Amino acid sequence: MQDLAVEGFFAETPRALAREVSLACQAALNAVKGWSCRLSTEQTKIVIKNAKGLEKKMEGIAKVFTCEQEEPFKEAKEEVRAASQTLRFFARYVDFSIREWHAFNRPGMLNLVQHYLIGPIVVILPCNYSVLPTAWRAASALVASCTVVIKLFSKTPLAVAEFERCLIEAGSPEWKVNLVHRSGRDISIALVRSPAGVMIVFTGETEAGKTLVREAPQRAECLVFNLGVQCP
Repeated sequence: MQDLAVEGFFAETPRALAREVSLACQAALNAVKGWSCRLSTEQTKIVIKNAKGLEKKMEGIAKVFTCEQEEPFKEAKEEVRAASQTLRFFARYVDFSIREWHAFNRPGMLNLVQHYLIGPIVVILPCNYSVLPTAWRAASALVASCTVVIKLFSKTPLAVAEFERCLIEAGSPEWKVNLVHRSGRDISIALVRSPAGVMIVFTGETEAGKTLVREAPQRAECLVFNLGVQCP
């Protein structure tokens, strides 16, 4: 990994092969039963513990974020803080199968919370603004008792990897959040084709989204895409 500000290399990351993709998806599938069988109160405690772990490592993750994306440190730190707040936010709704609620900071907006245990969710991230979207996807999946496989953007994987490290160090159950990393579209296609992943969440360029749709026709009803951004 290269620090663009000083044009120097500061880290190395492993590249996943097809075997690692398969193992990550299978691990997420195997973890669904153990995670979904936990009491909602226990799930809440774990997600909140994850948030606290993230807060303790906030400055370190923000520094990594700054190095790999040239994000101002203050803004990077605020994104990590927002990711922690996201975990805490979703932790409140673990034990609600369905509920309406009003956001205190958005008058007049009604939100509906519903839980669907569907299994492992594959998340393909964009290149920028990575930590907070990871928290959005991971937290909402975990409180619905689902597990996650996250495909990191090849040029900016470190901050999200540190986010995952915090979850592990905080005592997260094994394999509920899994990461894979490699450049090129092959790994994304391998994730989409995996029979273990039952939902695909993708943020990126429209043409890339069309390619993924073509590769997963049997699960077209389980695709959630945010298209039109400038992400390779």
